[in-house]
Amino acid sequence: MTPPGSTWSEVNRDNPCRACGRESWCRFSVDGSFLCRRVASEGATSLQDRHGSTYFMTFPDGKVPAQLAHCNPELRPKPASPERLHRFYSELLSHLTLSKQHAAQLASRGFEPGEIEGLGARTFDQVGRLMSKQLADLFPWWDQVPGMALKDDRPTLCGWSGLLVPCKDAKGRIVGLRVRADSPDAPKYSWLSSARHGGPGPGSPLSYWPGSRSDFVRVTEGELKAAFAAGRTGIPTICVPGVSLFGSVPLVDLLLELQAQAVILAPDADFRTNPHVYRSIRNALSGLQAASFKVMLEVWDGPAKGIDDALLSGALITTITPEEFLTMTAPPTRVSAQTEPEATAQDWEIPWPAPIAQDAYIGILGDITRTLEPHTEADPAAIMLQAVAMVGHLIGTGPHFKVEGTRHSTNEYVVLVGTTSKGRKGTSWGRVREIGAAAVDFGPEGLQTINGLGSGEALVSMLADKAEDQNALGLDVSNRKRLLIMESEYAQVLKVASREGNTVSPTLRAAWDGEALSNLTKGEKYRSTGHHLSMIGHITSQELRDLLSNVEVANGTANRNLVGVVRRSKYLPEGGALSESEVQRLGQHLGRALERVRQMGKVSIVREDSARRLWAELYRPLSDGLPGLAGAILARGEAHVTRLSLIYALLDGSTVVRVQHLLAALAIWDYCVGSVLYLFGDKIGDGLADRILAELRHSSGGLTRTEISRLFQGNKSSADLTRSLHILEEQNLATRSRERGPDPNQKRPIEKWHASNGIKFVNFVGGKSVPSYLQLARSILSGGSYEATNY
Repeated sequence: MTPPGSTWSEVNRDNPCRACGRESWCRFSVDGSFLCRRVASEGATSLQDRHGSTYFMTFPDGKVPAQLAHCNPELRPKPASPERLHRFYSELLSHLTLSKQHAAQLASRGFEPGEIEGLGARTFDQVGRLMSKQLADLFPWWDQVPGMALKDDRPTLCGWSGLLVPCKDAKGRIVGLRVRADSPDAPKYSWLSSARHGGPGPGSPLSYWPGSRSDFVRVTEGELKAAFAAGRTGIPTICVPGVSLFGSVPLVDLLLELQAQAVILAPDADFRTNPHVYRSIRNALSGLQAASFKVMLEVWDGPAKGIDDALLSGALITTITPEEFLTMTAPPTRVSAQTEPEATAQDWEIPWPAPIAQDAYIGILGDITRTLEPHTEADPAAIMLQAVAMVGHLIGTGPHFKVEGTRHSTNEYVVLVGTTSKGRKGTSWGRVREIGAAAVDFGPEGLQTINGLGSGEALVSMLADKAEDQNALGLDVSNRKRLLIMESEYAQVLKVASREGNTVSPTLRAAWDGEALSNLTKGEKYRSTGHHLSMIGHITSQELRDLLSNVEVANGTANRNLVGVVRRSKYLPEGGALSESEVQRLGQHLGRALERVRQMGKVSIVREDSARRLWAELYRPLSDGLPGLAGAILARGEAHVTRLSLIYALLDGSTVVRVQHLLAALAIWDYCVGSVLYLFGDKIGDGLADRILAELRHSSGGLTRTEISRLFQGNKSSADLTRSLHILEEQNLATRSRERGPDPNQKRPIEKWHASNGIKFVNFVGGKSVPSYLQLARSILSGGSYEATNY
């Protein structure tokens, strides 16, 4: 994105990128703005292009324009349809030939004569340019074709002379032409594009090379590599223009179109030395796994750069898992215009959380999840969390847990976060709802669900006290006031809540806490007491990151949610085979449990002695929480675990919370903790502190105050640096020491800062350590304590 009127150019040897120091792929503008595709500089604005790839823009004087327009001219105007592009490019290629020079190039790369013919490559030179007028006459919409532009008032084909490789989509249509330039002064690879002349750019089209096998789809870089690998191995291969697109939205969509269930990534070998490539692959692994693909990687030893070189040289190619990839490859040394310290194991990037532990699979909730899981594409975590919300909602306000003056009921807010729109969030709710429908009636006399939450006032008026709310058992809640909000578009709720003066957030907070609700607007006044409000929301990860503002985190709306990341667990082309008898069995089981709870009345639940002793050890770490932005979202750990353990106890027909109920609650909470960390990492929420922490983590020996100041070219005041360092120190993310330097005449020790983790009790996921309260509880039960535990 860029301010209107800016003129953008590609970086080059004379004008390298100011952020990463590289000489390609990034851009700069005459107004002083610059765009980096690799790293974020101080004050940069993080954006995403239409492929889902992140890039970073820095504006003059740090002022971000109010209105941002896409700076990448390749994104506008829109090119012709794939059918039209195929017609145009096919006509062009039919008039071109392959020179002996280029045929020899392909032969040197290992292509056999038949493979060269199948490749469809041609030589692009003056002959192709002379066809411009003929093509323009033949296709009136020529100005929509990347590569065609009006130069000197004449339609002209633009592009470097060289080897022209057609890029075909899954339907065999030519959607782009890639040029391997002959001139050493030209970029090695480029597209036929009109972007520099005000016309359409090709974007970053993916090309597909079919194969004889159907069990895997390979993804690699480079059209020639993809074509060679597909031909030699029989594995269908997708070519992406760059490793940053390995986990992009278009790639995921293409894989779904091909109905791929397993994906093999075959990156170039430079991931071992290039930190940007390594980071892109690591991010792609998370994205593809989140889209429910089984992911593997192809790696090899030796000098071969790409998969084609490895196949041609006979190198031993090994297929490994993502976990093996992360353990076999330490993050490489960072590369930039300035010398930077080597990366270390403290570079803590949170992987997808481990599945909910089996401790949670007890009682009716475990029965529901285990029974439904084989018959749905939904994530087991989605089944479990929504079952918790529904069951807690059905229990109502009778049994409760009192902590000093706070009364905890079983109502919970659950937010399911899918990394794509295909996370099967709605599918999971449909299955859970079937069980609820078999246990109780839906509607005015049973379970009520609503959606479209627009204002706090509307919700209060719906729950307003009425004389008929008092039922025969004397419970302070009627079916009418027991509501389950089901928001399949939870993003809309966050958008509404962000509007100035809207009362959705404070109303939801008060309802979760069980406080009385009031409508203080003009006109008729409403008041609601004794309500029991639960909520299930579905949202994508990008929407949640974009819409969950710091205000929402600070005011406590976010930390009243149980947040769980979910993804498709499997592919069931014919759907599940769950029998009606199984649905009825689960419904009857749940119905009997709810009837036992109803007969308890307004009993106050307590913990048995062993659970109370365990809780005493767990309370401090749950209350202390975690550092950073994620810690703010997870700040009500003790309250959520209390409510979850209460739900488990009541479903067991117990008026006391036992150890197994507490462990089940901790298993669910661990998954929520892992989900929030996966989504938000360990960001502080303070830009300067986050930048310092990132630099400390990439420094094997720590940084002095002087070195930290130099990171910002001395543009940050000592007071600002001190404030940010104190934030890191307070949250146990950095420590300082005083060290003597090598100069014997130095009178005062040097203050040096080091990154630290701040996480004491851990679980290991993908080779990374993440918090686990369940692991801590198990250690305590085996004779340890929180103070003595040191994982």
